[in-house]
Amino acid sequence: WAATALFYAGVHTVEAHLNPRHSRGHNQRRDSLLSEGRRQAADTLQTLRDASQQARYDCIGGFQPHQLKLLEHLAFTQLPADLA
Repeated sequence: WAATALFYAGVHTVEAHLNPRHSRGHNQRRDSLLSEGRRQAADTLQTLRDASQQARYDCIGGFQPHQLKLLEHLAFTQLPADLA
C-alpha cells in the first residue's frame, strides 16, 4: 500500500497546485496539467498512478525497497519540481 499512499501524496500536490480548480477525477487532473503545458508533471503523476494500480490489483508480491525509494522521489521531489 506504500505505492498507493505515494500516489495520493502526488494527487494532493497537484490539487494544491490547481487550487481552486479541483479535479473531478484522475483524467480531468491529467487534462488540466496538460492544458497548462505541464506534460512532465502529468507523466510523473501517471507513473505514480500506474504503480498504485499495480500494487492494488496485480498483487505481484510487492515492490522492492529501491522501487519504493524511486516512487518516493517522484512524489516528494520530482512532482513538486515539475510544478514549480
